[in-house]
Amino acid sequence: MNRSQNLCFAFIAYCVAAATSAQASIHNVVSDFSGAANPNGPYSYGYYSGLTFQKTVLSSNGSDFSAHHNSNGPYITWTAFDRPSWLSGYWPSNVLLFDPSLSGLYTVLRFSAPAADAYGIAGYFLGLDTATTSVSVIANAFTPDQSVLFSDFINGRGNVKAFSTSQYLNQGATLDFVVGSNGNVYFDATGLAATITSQSSAVPIPSTHLLFGSAIIGLFGFKWKPGKGPGSSSFPEKGIRA
Repeated sequence: MNRSQNLCFAFIAYCVAAATSAQASIHNVVSDFSGAANPNGPYSYGYYSGLTFQKTVLSSNGSDFSAHHNSNGPYITWTAFDRPSWLSGYWPSNVLLFDPSLSGLYTVLRFSAPAADAYGIAGYFLGLDTATTSVSVIANAFTPDQSVLFSDFINGRGNVKAFSTSQYLNQGATLDFVVGSNGNVYFDATGLAATITSQSSAVPIPSTHLLFGSAIIGLFGFKWKPGKGPGSSSFPEKGIRA
């Protein structure tokens, strides 16, 4: 195998490697949860107070249970194993538990975009108790760019409301997952599972890489005889020659 062929195959291998290494950045609100800090990477845990977002002031961080909350709620909590909910409900470990405050504050998990990109947002809200809650996903809340991407109601244990949508977010723009009491503030435990996936990072091979590879092949590779094609006696057996 000559030098030109080596270069060609090296570029193909490079493209394959680029394709396999360029994977979408996926944020999972459950597996990423930590009670150690607020904010926690791109996440903040809190509530709506009037027309502003406020972080909760209390935290607990354990090996099997973590939470962000105020003294009388709201609560956002994580468990390492399935356990009973407040009244007669059931809390599986694959969702975060949201519970609005007794004063009716909306519980909010906020994601702040680490980079400008289009993001895919998918997941579900789940009734964990005798919950009657409002649930929503809101981009850029309380700004001129506010957009309600999803809105619905949970009515009772086991009631599921799924969502799948996308939204372009500038760096630092926000995406809120919101649970409200919907009038009855008791036994409103509501679960959330969601992923937020950046879209452009899934593009496998940037055009600059292709241009670079084409230049290499052009400099070292093909010696093609114009006007000759397959079936011609002068058509070369190999398209790449040293």
